[in-house]
Amino acid sequence: MTRSLELIGYWREVGSNTSWLHPRDLIDESWERDNKAKIVRYLKSGIRINEDLGFSHCRFSDGPPDEMMGDAELTDGVWLWPEGLAVYVERYHVKLPAEFVAHMRANDYRMRPESDPHTLANLPVSSSFWESWCNQNRCQSSGFAMGSIWSFLKRALKGPVDA
Repeated sequence: MTRSLELIGYWREVGSNTSWLHPRDLIDESWERDNKAKIVRYLKSGIRINEDLGFSHCRFSDGPPDEMMGDAELTDGVWLWPEGLAVYVERYHVKLPAEFVAHMRANDYRMRPESDPHTLANLPVSSSFWESWCNQNRCQSSGFAMGSIWSFLKRALKGPVDA
């Protein structure tokens, strides 16, 4: 059986029909606080493949210039993510799947030596994990993702709450 790369870190565009989330739905300032720098370093050190002709854009209105979001996909030979994913984790505290973080942790947050980029770029890509994870992290009853709800409540309830 041929291995495939597991897609993560792709976002819903306004007006799109995808099951992916918007990154604002995954904001969690307490997520992996002690390991965030290691996670960001890991994301930035991925093997660069599938370069595009133009830069991506940040899904947040106050985002960095498109050049900082990158123009390629990065991989560790198991997972595949957009070059700008590190920006979302570092700047906006966007959480990632526990399975991906466990994979990083198992590798001591270091990129394993892997095949050459050309070989990796030719592997099939699966989006089923990411689609499933996005669906699990969406609040089904309201259409809002839990990250958005919790972020809103944290900001709204900064002071003492009267019962």
